[in-house]
Amino acid sequence: MLFRSLTTSFGFVSLNWADAPAFQAMGNLVAIGLVFSLILSLFVAPFALKSKRTELIIRDDRIRAISRWFADAWAGAPIRNALIVSAFSIVAMTGLTRIVFDDQITNNFSSDHPLLVNIDNIAEAFGWSHSINLVLRYETEALIQPKAIANVAILVEWIKTQHPVGDVFSPIPLIQDCLDHRQPPFEGALIDVPQKVLNYCVRTSGRSSGDNVGFFAKDFTQLHLNIMLPRISAAGVRDLSKKIEAKTLQMGFTPETATMSGVGVMSAYLSEVNTHNMLIGSAFAMLVVSILIGLFLRSPILAVLSILPNFLPAMASLGLWVWINGEVGMAAAIITAVTFGIVVDDTIHILYALARGKHTQKRSGVRTVLRNVIPGVLTTTAALGFGFAILMFSGFEVNRQLGFLTSVTIFIAFIFDIFVLPGLYSLLKGKR
Repeated sequence: MLFRSLTTSFGFVSLNWADAPAFQAMGNLVAIGLVFSLILSLFVAPFALKSKRTELIIRDDRIRAISRWFADAWAGAPIRNALIVSAFSIVAMTGLTRIVFDDQITNNFSSDHPLLVNIDNIAEAFGWSHSINLVLRYETEALIQPKAIANVAILVEWIKTQHPVGDVFSPIPLIQDCLDHRQPPFEGALIDVPQKVLNYCVRTSGRSSGDNVGFFAKDFTQLHLNIMLPRISAAGVRDLSKKIEAKTLQMGFTPETATMSGVGVMSAYLSEVNTHNMLIGSAFAMLVVSILIGLFLRSPILAVLSILPNFLPAMASLGLWVWINGEVGMAAAIITAVTFGIVVDDTIHILYALARGKHTQKRSGVRTVLRNVIPGVLTTTAALGFGFAILMFSGFEVNRQLGFLTSVTIFIAFIFDIFVLPGLYSLLKGKR
């Protein structure tokens, strides 16, 4: 129990590698909860269960009958069963080749949610539903020069041609309207506008109140453009942002003077950064947990062996979700770290029992060990698997994905631990 709590806690602590504070908080809270759970289990539960006021009757006949069936099924054809389970896992994992990460926050709600209905109505009426921002920075007095405004006009027209941009809100129409209605009207190109005339029209188009003056900063050293978009994927936002940034570099801006911003851009890049960081955190968690298993069981080979039944189920469940749904969101970034910390419990149960069991180099000895250990493994698997499955009824997509991926991973890991792990252990029995 001490070892299981330690490895599971570290699995959840690895969520601190996530870029999203909510995931970091979840990992730390669960790890703290596991510590308190261990304390209650060791020092409170024994007294409660052995109370003289209530007679404790354990009715586990059905669980033991099911456990004997699993043990006998493994012993009946260990090689065939291991190959079947491995083959199904590999087939499920092939879905990873089709994976599409889409973490736009609007995708976390069902299609009939009032928020999405309203967004779709706006998109149908205007051709766009939300915006991302481009902020251009200039030296003092540089923005009100004819060349700068002419370049802005060229950039705005180019952005409008990019798919799937619906429109670009900029001060160019206001400036042009000012030039058209002055006396006499100016009919030339923006780059030929007299400095004094342009200065007047720029400042007139920027009249407003508050901290920002229209599209311009109060000191006219920054220009803010709104790029209107329909509902697109996070990958689409990242691709469009990179195209616009590349165009601004061609026009003489630098990454510091031309910046893409806004909630849509933040959300799109957060998923990418969060996924990358969580892969690092998950790998580190696997390394530490495997080392702990090796030290605890005094076997480097078992340390390496423990990675297989804990990592592959998470990949198989993720691939299965892709085959069913096609897209995954932010929940996929943390699934490996979360499930690795959970399913390692069953692996420790079985490896510890096999390490202490007798005659485990023979099929009959392994079957006897499995009959004794599976009741506990099966109980925890059912409790955790069906417990996480409840999240699938949530109306929030992140919760639904997390519930499906975690519960399926737990059940796949159970099958993997029963039908694959004992056979691998038996093969390595004579190699310490």
